[in-house]
Amino acid sequence: MNNKGFGLKEFIIIICVVFIGLIVAGAIYQRTIGGEITGDKSTPKTEDRLKSSNKTVKKEESTYKRLESKLRQAAMSYQSATYQTTETEDVTMVLTSKFLQKKGYLKELHDPVDNSVCEGYVIFRQRQMSISYTPYLKCNNFKTDGFDNSKMN
Repeated sequence: MNNKGFGLKEFIIIICVVFIGLIVAGAIYQRTIGGEITGDKSTPKTEDRLKSSNKTVKKEESTYKRLESKLRQAAMSYQSATYQTTETEDVTMVLTSKFLQKKGYLKELHDPVDNSVCEGYVIFRQRQMSISYTPYLKCNNFKTDGFDNSKMN
């Protein structure tokens, strides 16, 4: 042995060995922990399938929320164009999706799952100067909590 210590050549060899070791360890980790233990990447893990299913459900929920929002916006547009509020009035009105479509404030609403036509209504409430719009939507695959069929008449 010489007394010179490590040289550049030895230092590069040690760095290469450590780097190759990290690559091998990462590949083993990916194969066993990160993916299926069998290494078959074409078959997703149960967790991945559940995550994908949850994402689909959340996407559908957000799409239904957008439909409710469209229904609410149409009712707001109709009310602002046709109804004058006063400070002393207490008013409750039900505006159906069919009525809003007939008046030209809303296009047909379609279920994002099967593209069938949805129906709904908005309850407009005015208590003095406080105004609220509450949309209710009914599709083949979704119904807003509290939806009342009798209000569709």
